[in-house]
Amino acid sequence: MEDMWKQHWEKGNAKNRHLISDPNQRVPGFDYPRALWTNLNRIRTEQGNCNYLLHKWKLKNSPLCDCGQIQSIKHIVEECPQTRYKGGIEGLHMGDDEAIDWLSKTNVRL
Repeated sequence: MEDMWKQHWEKGNAKNRHLISDPNQRVPGFDYPRALWTNLNRIRTEQGNCNYLLHKWKLKNSPLCDCGQIQSIKHIVEECPQTRYKGGIEGLHMGDDEAIDWLSKTNVRL
């Protein structure tokens, strides 16, 4: 069964799939508190409460970030001069102390 799931994963096209080499293994941060774990997974999948998606779902009037660009998860983490994390999505995926510190200090709630 595990081999079948791994083959299915390898053929898939999930965002940032390259971050997970074996879908049968727990990813970094699995044992973190729920709120932190949720934020990490929203970043990994690029599906969270960013203005782009909230606007798409008609929950916000604008998709723009405070910096004037479209505010996607990728923008928040890798591009925005106000919020970017130097390690990017791949660095946050690892969930080390520096990444957790950035997550706790950023004023954006995903």
